[in-house]
Amino acid sequence: MLASLLGIRPEDRRVATFAFLTLLGLMTAHSLLETARDTLFLSHLPARDLPLAYVAIAVIAFLIAAVSRRFEGAVPRRIALSIALVLGGAITASFGFWVTSESTVALISLYVWTGVLATIVVVQFWLLVAHALDFGQAKRTFAIIGAGGLVGAVLGSATAGGLLMMVAPSSLLFVSGSIFAVTAALPQFLTMRRAAPGAKPKKIHDARPSFTLLREEPYLRRMLWVALLSSMLFTGVDFVFKAQASVDLAPDQLGPFFARFYAVSSVLALLVQVFAAPRLLRVLGVNGSLLVLPSLLLVSSAGFVLTGGLGAALLMRGTDGTLRHSLHRTGTEILSVPLLPAVRDRFKGFVEAVGQRGGQGLASLLLLAATSVGARPLQIGCGLIAFAALWIVVSSGIKPHYLELFRRNLRQGVLETHVEVPDLDLNSLEALIAALSSPNDYEVTAALDLLASFGKTNLIPALILYHPSTDVVLRAFSLLSGSDRPDLDRLVERLIQHEDDRIRAAALRFSAARSEQALLESMAKDPSPLVHTTAVVELIGRGAIDEAKGALHLRNIVDGNSSELRRALAVSARDLPRGRYPWTLVELAFRNEDGLDAEVARSMAAAPELDYVPTLVRLLGDRDCREDARAAIIGLGDPALGSLDDAMGDLDLPRSVRRHLPRTISLFTGTRAAEVLERHIATEPDELVASQIVRGLGRLRATDPTLAVDRRMLLERSRAALQRAVTLLFWRVTSHAFTGTEVTGRSAVAEVLGALLSDKESLALESVFRILKVLDPSEEFEILFAGLRSTDARRRENGRELLSHVVPEPLRGGILAMLGDGPPTARLSASRRFHDPEGCERFERVAERLGASHEPTRAVAMVELGEVHAECLRRMLLDSSDALRGVASYRIAELGLDELVPELRTQAAGGQGALAELSERAVDLFEQQALESSRVG
Repeated sequence: MLASLLGIRPEDRRVATFAFLTLLGLMTAHSLLETARDTLFLSHLPARDLPLAYVAIAVIAFLIAAVSRRFEGAVPRRIALSIALVLGGAITASFGFWVTSESTVALISLYVWTGVLATIVVVQFWLLVAHALDFGQAKRTFAIIGAGGLVGAVLGSATAGGLLMMVAPSSLLFVSGSIFAVTAALPQFLTMRRAAPGAKPKKIHDARPSFTLLREEPYLRRMLWVALLSSMLFTGVDFVFKAQASVDLAPDQLGPFFARFYAVSSVLALLVQVFAAPRLLRVLGVNGSLLVLPSLLLVSSAGFVLTGGLGAALLMRGTDGTLRHSLHRTGTEILSVPLLPAVRDRFKGFVEAVGQRGGQGLASLLLLAATSVGARPLQIGCGLIAFAALWIVVSSGIKPHYLELFRRNLRQGVLETHVEVPDLDLNSLEALIAALSSPNDYEVTAALDLLASFGKTNLIPALILYHPSTDVVLRAFSLLSGSDRPDLDRLVERLIQHEDDRIRAAALRFSAARSEQALLESMAKDPSPLVHTTAVVELIGRGAIDEAKGALHLRNIVDGNSSELRRALAVSARDLPRGRYPWTLVELAFRNEDGLDAEVARSMAAAPELDYVPTLVRLLGDRDCREDARAAIIGLGDPALGSLDDAMGDLDLPRSVRRHLPRTISLFTGTRAAEVLERHIATEPDELVASQIVRGLGRLRATDPTLAVDRRMLLERSRAALQRAVTLLFWRVTSHAFTGTEVTGRSAVAEVLGALLSDKESLALESVFRILKVLDPSEEFEILFAGLRSTDARRRENGRELLSHVVPEPLRGGILAMLGDGPPTARLSASRRFHDPEGCERFERVAERLGASHEPTRAVAMVELGEVHAECLRRMLLDSSDALRGVASYRIAELGLDELVPELRTQAAGGQGALAELSERAVDLFEQQALESSRVG
């Protein structure tokens, strides 16, 4: 029921349910054990013995990790975890008899055992889950599985509190051991993924690259220091809290107290993570959020030192328990965003190992030394104040390194824009403003664009218009257009006299609405065609030149002899009155002049009109104009979408235009755009355009996974794409088999035909996965496809296992057959149901007879194979691919297949472009061979 409520797929529910229950059992038993451990230990032993237990836990955990790596894979993970739980439960229960003697050794052993057991079973559990879940399943079920740990912690703490009202703390050990033992049965219900043949255990990466990074990058060193100091402070806070509790509470009060505390802190941590952490990150920014926890721990530690008592210790430990795994964890994760992906992936594991575990061990040694000289909790609290202050200093010191890293990414253009980050905080704004003074023009332009994307153009300083780079100034003018900032007007007036005509024209256009007519009339006499035309256009827009004279003036420029004036008009025409002179840019677009189309597209994008749509559609075929043409079409909204729908159905449009229509349509979000693409996906005859339609529909679904699509139609299209792939494989296999029987050997045309068939087969299979991605955008089908085609046997096996969960039958079986490990003939045999079962069987019989030793049998088989191959070539002539039809024509002519000559002549007469030319050459080749044969005869 819970899986259904959370949207877990039916095929994932078994694994998710048993993994959730397993982790729930583990954490419930551990919480009971932890409560009993703390109660028994602090009831009979002084808190100064805790550091010894901390050190013992760290050392034993390291040893267990080293030993477990040696025996990795010796025992199946399910069995290993079950054995660990059974033995762990038995040993835990046995402690219930041992600790009744109140032996110091027994109590310390119990404390160490609790930490060691948690390390063993929790690590084994997550290794098992990683082994049981493929990539897609883990992505879908991780949240619900992880929630089992939190629920178990709350349930265990609450259960411990209730039981301690009736039984002794040692009795909790029997309950905990029983839960561990019962939980041992659950891992056996987790379904394992099949191991890849010959797979080897993953090698542990050498840590030296991380040390090299630490030496070279101060930012990484700061991150490591934060992890180290925070771990040390957390260990010290935990010790002081438990030491003070053992002093202020009677032994029989410790159990209920710890049970209630752990339950409440777990609930508070969940609430902070869900409700408070996102808001604090938005308000304080990344660096500010990192200071919240150490600052509160500094204040609470100082309060403990000044007032003493359990209340102050409780506040200190409660702050730690509430914020450590919520705000602090989120802040440190965001802090790693500016790192390059490769560096981030490698360094995070290093920080966890050295920073967290090393900090805990070092703090334990310091506590052990302090307690050995008689230090009291209040004195240790002074040390906590020092560590909290040092943590604050180190965290504050991250800021300059963080900003420098941000600047470096900005210069290199590698900032990860797909990462969701909070709104710009003060630190990020400082970095962007500072980048405006960079000597690197690309960095300045990138900073301007980022400020504009965050809606902060009001922070762009006016003096940027005096930047020495013309490109920077022009970019600033485009971003500041429409602004009514008074500080810009004074600067723009001076720029109208600038020596660069592009800047003069931009300044004139920027201030035209506020300029006097006399200025525009004087600028209309400027020697620069760009400035002159800009002024004339502004005068026309102002009405200083009547419509008839304005139209005549524009006509003279369009039809005149000056290409320079036409280019200037293409730049300025965006400022013409809307709806009055659309023909200007339309006619300029049909002038075959270098660079003119690009300027026309930019102006149409700046002031789009519906009259431009046919021209904009044509400009999609020009690489230099494409992005601006798309921007103009998108700016026109739904009316333009209707025109694109009509263009998709116009098969007379050039292929260079039609192939870019689906992507343009996909930029219109919403149901209507999806309906347009769906309407054409089933009727599109051009293979390349059809592929682009699928890509466009995939982009729409990736943007909005809730967008409704025709699932039945898409499944049918994916099946049709798979059938095409199998058909292409059949043609390739028969062509290869027939070529092998030729006396002359393999010809160049046969080589080209085989390569072309193989390439189109791959494209057809890729189309299957793209359609599946449309059906389920949450799945990583691109990774799955790459894994299935990988040369690595382990990756292929993992891909097959994932495929079995995310692709329904019969597609699943067909894909597995087509991407199997066997030779092409074996793959064809396995996937025959998607082509022509009888034809495949006939070919298999022919291939079998070709290997016979009886010569007459082989001769008959060769004749029959020729017939099969000729029929395949006939079908290739009817294929939608012009390239395949053209190459097949040459192959028919080369083989001299008389029965296919009528089809060749028909194709030559009715074809267009390259296909008609290839077909005519094939007919000429055939006639030439026939003539030579008659002469020889």
